[in-house]
Order: sequence, then structure tokens, then C-alpha cells
Amino acid sequence: MSHDGDDNLRPNPPENAHKRRSWRMPAIVLGTIGLLLAIVLYPKLMSARQERVAATLKSQVHLRIISEAMEVYADRHNDLFPPALQTIETLQSEGLLETGMEVSPIEDGDGISYIFTGVRARSFSTTQIVAYEDPKHTDEWVYVLFGDLKVRRMSHADLDVALTNQTNQTTPP
Repeated sequence: MSHDGDDNLRPNPPENAHKRRSWRMPAIVLGTIGLLLAIVLYPKLMSARQERVAATLKSQVHLRIISEAMEVYADRHNDLFPPALQTIETLQSEGLLETGMEVSPIEDGDGISYIFTGVRARSFSTTQIVAYEDPKHTDEWVYVLFGDLKVRRMSHADLDVALTNQTNQTTPP
């Protein structure tokens, strides 16, 4: 039995077969690197997300502490709040607010954390906005301090409507 004819039975590989195989190794290497990066970075990404959630909750707490300080201030000053542009300084100078509470943990670097609307009289209103967090801090919603000194979340759109309505009600025609 001759083996000379057996070689002719084996199909010859196409001329570009080595080119098709040449991309497999880099693809496997890149896939492996991507998988390793995902394994290494996933905990860090989750940690960053958890840190963001914690900072957001801390910002809500800051606004609640500011609301409590404003309540004490109003109790001492015939139901009046400090002027909007001096709210933080006034609360701190009266010993009602610790330094640092005026800075949101999710402040974006522009120096604005909480915005006061200029409401001077305590109203106990559940719709009147006294202060709110800088809307640039989050994409979907904003923490808002109302006249009843409760802090609630509002969407950006709802905040815009509420502020417009409030401005229209307080601006003379």
C-alpha cells in the first residue's frame, strides 16, 4: 500500500487560510484583556456608584440640617428667615449651623451648593420653595426645602414649573 496517493486526498488549505487564522490570536488576547479589565474595574465602578449615592444622601442631610437651623432662627426672629444672600452666614454666626454644612458633597466645583429663593417669612407651605440644591448636581432630580421646612425630591422639570409659579405669585404685575 502506497502512501503516495494519500497526500492527494487531503484538501489543500486555501491560500488565505493563514490570514484568517492570524486575527484569532489578537482577538483572543483583546477579549481576555477586556475580561480582566472588567473583573478588576467592576468593584471600583460599583464603589464609585456607592460613593455617589452616599454623597447624594449626605447632601440631603445637609439641606435638612440647614432647614432645622432655619426653623430655630425663625423661632427666635418672629417667624422670619435670614435674607437669602446671607442665610448661611447668618445661621453660622448665630451658632445654628456648623461650617461645612453649606457645601454639598456633590458640589460640582462652581461654588454653588444650595440656592435660597428669598422667602423671608415662615409659611408652613408644602409648595413654597425656600431653598434647593444646585440642579446641576444630579441629572434627574433636585432636593428642595419647602416652606414647611421639609426636604423632598423634585424632578428638574417640576422644580422649574414650581419656581416659575412662585416667582409669578410674588412678582407684582
